[in-house]
Amino acid sequence: MKIALQVGVPEQEELAAFFSSLTGQPQDGWNEQDADTAGMIAAYDCGHLVGIGSRIEGPGHVQDLEIYIAPGYECRGIGEHMKKLMLPRDHTLGNAG
Repeated sequence: MKIALQVGVPEQEELAAFFSSLTGQPQDGWNEQDADTAGMIAAYDCGHLVGIGSRIEGPGHVQDLEIYIAPGYECRGIGEHMKKLMLPRDHTLGNAG
């Protein structure tokens, strides 16, 4: 199985179906009309939406990603690949010391 990552917001119906498949996951802030498509990334498996991430401001005003992954895909490292593509390199490498 090969996961494809795509910058942008999925179709509204696809996004709604994805969030309905998640249990116990918060959905606040995911509004397609307000979304900055350059700040969002979606993961697909054979054309099926399996993950979505959006840039957020984390602690200390550092950019971070809010990521939701479909059940059964959590252990495939999708979130880490999303972070590598969407966040500045200095953030993903961390600080030594």
